[in-house]
Amino acid sequence: MAAVKGKGSNQPASSWLGKIRGSATEARERFLADGQQRAKANEGASVILDPRDLSGEYDAGRLLYTTLGGELRPITADDLAAFRQNIKTAGSRFKGGGIKARQVLDLSLPIDLKRAREQIKYATPAGFSKGTLRLITNASGETPGITRHHLMVRFPLFDVAVNDASKTTKQAAAWLVKQPLHYDCDCGRHRFWYRYIATIGGFNAGRPETGYPKIRNPGLHGVGCKHALRAMSEVESSASIKNVLERAITAARNKDVKRKDIQIRQDEAEANIKRAGKIKTSEDRKSENTKRRERDAARRAAKQAEKQAVQPAAATPAQNFEALAASMGLTSAQIAALRAAGGI
Repeated sequence: MAAVKGKGSNQPASSWLGKIRGSATEARERFLADGQQRAKANEGASVILDPRDLSGEYDAGRLLYTTLGGELRPITADDLAAFRQNIKTAGSRFKGGGIKARQVLDLSLPIDLKRAREQIKYATPAGFSKGTLRLITNASGETPGITRHHLMVRFPLFDVAVNDASKTTKQAAAWLVKQPLHYDCDCGRHRFWYRYIATIGGFNAGRPETGYPKIRNPGLHGVGCKHALRAMSEVESSASIKNVLERAITAARNKDVKRKDIQIRQDEAEANIKRAGKIKTSEDRKSENTKRRERDAARRAAKQAEKQAVQPAAATPAQNFEALAASMGLTSAQIAALRAAGGI
């Protein structure tokens, strides 16, 4: 098992993973606790800026605050108008029905990409049920007591993949990971920054969020936390995830009720763990392809130059005549006479 490099650490790569058995319960408890906290925040003198407030019913006497513009200050009528425009702009980026894994990477904030690449090195499938893949990623270590995070990735076109008789299970799984999906993460970044965007964008896989993120993300920028970005990168390229989807599609096609839910064993989950590759956006891939073409062109040019360098220069007509005359035994005087007569 690979080791985690750190401050003198030689821990196995799976040290963050914990037990797979019981992880589904832990995930449900975290999402349930999140829902309960959200419901409590809506009680009494709520600090949630809900759709009624945005539509014009906001009571300025509530003195809710925002960080729109870069500093914490009371919300104004102009802010509400800006929020409504931000919602319209964010909503126009999505067609509804889900978001593709590559889109999550392409629309993410640079800071989230940086954190995902530097801090979230692992993601492994933990189970699959009713079109939803459950993933576990390592935590960054910034929250005491939290070593892993749970993500739910729902594939709304799973039944389409199952019923497409023109595709093998392998082809159907490869097709499915390129299609729109919905997702949810149990971390605070997703809860306070991105769940609202996921809700209005139509790609939320968890509880809907109707409270505008007036403090954390008033500009509605980005779409995914660092855990989601690692998960989306793996959904797009991981063989272990495609394998789980193939098994689920096979079970569904065979109407195998006993295997309709794919349970991942502890040893299987640990075997799937490896340090993931670089998280690549479309721009990253375009840049790599350009550099690859330039390298290939440079190699071809170098080979051509080398080939030309080893080939002897072509002889001139005069050189060819002199060689022929010499082979015939002509003297220098005879060759000179031929030149004078215009023979060369």
